[in-house]
Amino acid sequence: MAKEGESVDDDSDYDTGFGLIHKSVKSNTTISKEEEEEEIEEDRLSALPDSLIVHILSFLDDIKDVIKTCLLSKRWQFIWTDTSEIDLCENSFDFYRNRIFVDWVGRMLSMCGNVIQLNKFSVDFWYDECFYSDVNLWVNIAVNRKVKDVSLICHTLKKNLYEMPQMLYSHTSLASLTICSCAMAPRVAVEWVSLKSLSINQVKLSSCVMENILAGCPILEVLNLTTCRGLKRLKICSPNLTTLLIEDWEVYDRQKYTLDIFAPYVRDLTISGYVETTQFRLRDISSVVRASLHFYEEITQNWTNRLPITMSYMRQLLESLKHVKELELGPQCIEKHDTEELAATYLNIKSNLDLIFHMKTITINSFTESVHDGEPMLTLAQILLNSARVLENMVIYAEDLFDYLPPYISPGLAEISKTVITFPRASPEAVIVVC
Repeated sequence: MAKEGESVDDDSDYDTGFGLIHKSVKSNTTISKEEEEEEIEEDRLSALPDSLIVHILSFLDDIKDVIKTCLLSKRWQFIWTDTSEIDLCENSFDFYRNRIFVDWVGRMLSMCGNVIQLNKFSVDFWYDECFYSDVNLWVNIAVNRKVKDVSLICHTLKKNLYEMPQMLYSHTSLASLTICSCAMAPRVAVEWVSLKSLSINQVKLSSCVMENILAGCPILEVLNLTTCRGLKRLKICSPNLTTLLIEDWEVYDRQKYTLDIFAPYVRDLTISGYVETTQFRLRDISSVVRASLHFYEEITQNWTNRLPITMSYMRQLLESLKHVKELELGPQCIEKHDTEELAATYLNIKSNLDLIFHMKTITINSFTESVHDGEPMLTLAQILLNSARVLENMVIYAEDLFDYLPPYISPGLAEISKTVITFPRASPEAVIVVC
């Protein structure tokens, strides 16, 4: 690994094949008569049309593997430059390795001049502010080639994030966009008129910016917001946006985060985060049919003191979701052995039975660990089965973190499964699946 002040051999493969572009160019020399005669006897794959070969190459996940085909023969030397899907990733933290990666991407993109349209451009690496002009160039090339699917994942531990260029906001060909650890500050009207899927991760957003973005996405169908602090109010007015996923896994800012959600047309809703720092208030979700709740609570010395607040919050969420047909409950991280009263109080099932009277499908994830004798989720499953009158399916994904034995079911987990299956059911049609 290069040290500061030392040069890095750009022609070396560097364990990832970065040098192959130079090899491809350097190999463009006069070949011998014998080599020419060998290439005449091409295999069946090489005899295929370029367009079909490019389609076959699109099934390779790593662009570096695609580029390596340039070494097969002179016939294959530049076929890779017509690829319509570019997926780039460098996981190293090392600045010099990322410097080589950035330079390599620039050279590689400059050679893909024959491609009329890019279907996909994805880059995932550790960003430094000195790479700003390089990344801008990449985005410019992708936009000029009318790219449909863009993924910009620019990890950084610094405050200087990569700011999305304004040209990208007016790129009308976008169908899917994933942004991670970038700054979004549109100073022009957003024109994502073809966008159907938008995923924003670890981006600080204001409510105003989010409104501007949504106003420019008339046919957006799926919105995924992960750890987007700064957003206080999310209002979705488009009837086309039917799938909403909101997560908050902020680990550095431990202040309470509250988000009001107005989404009258959303049908599929997933929300998750840390209970002690995240509070989602569901103001209008009247069209939701399927909902998934995944919340975690850190087990600390004073976690029991926070339990009443946690219970109240969960009751509010479930009250807002009492009209849904399918409800998925994730782990609540209450790792103590809880009594029936505590489990029932936790979800307030006994006083809100109308919440589950009409449910047909209930999914419970991370059911329990066998060392806890199946609690608290065992009691929860019993209450649900005894109350859901039209239930058709209860699916329980049971976890046992140790002592796996063939066929991957430990004795403790097997006993829990037997217990669940014997619970009385309010619905004669109810089928229980433990897996």
